[in-house]
Amino acid sequence: MNGLGHQDDAPQAPDHPIEVLEIAPTAPEGAWVYASCGAWQTPSRGQPLAEFLLVSLNSSELHVETVYDVVALHADNSGPLRLYDTVDLGRPWQPGSACDHLLVAPPYIVDEGAGEFEIFGLALSLLWLIPITASEAEFANHHGGYLLGEEIAEADVGVFQADRPSVR
Repeated sequence: MNGLGHQDDAPQAPDHPIEVLEIAPTAPEGAWVYASCGAWQTPSRGQPLAEFLLVSLNSSELHVETVYDVVALHADNSGPLRLYDTVDLGRPWQPGSACDHLLVAPPYIVDEGAGEFEIFGLALSLLWLIPITASEAEFANHHGGYLLGEEIAEADVGVFQADRPSVR
């Protein structure tokens, strides 16, 4: 389990700053996407180069800060974030939410295989930050994040909703 730093701690490459893109929904009922851009430049220590995305039903500066914090944690000396790791936010991901952790997962919300791509000859992984509760994080830390991801997918809960119920 990992904890977050602050947006100011996000690593910066001299010529290519790391940014977080806020992508508005294309339909009124659509979701907002917050995607890192440049996180792949951070040290990977044998792990695939990665970018991160967070999806929400509302626009918020808090989501931008969360993605910056995850990128800073990913570049931290404790090592890069890996698929199915959990991250302790230390706060709800949105006001009023019981989800105060994140699960690092493949982006199964998009077509299979979309989480792996190549750019400029570099293999990159797109990692989805799924908001989870403390009890879900505890389960993932003891039994594996993959199993939690499967339970969340099978439960068909609204992972973008601030008030979604816990599957654990």
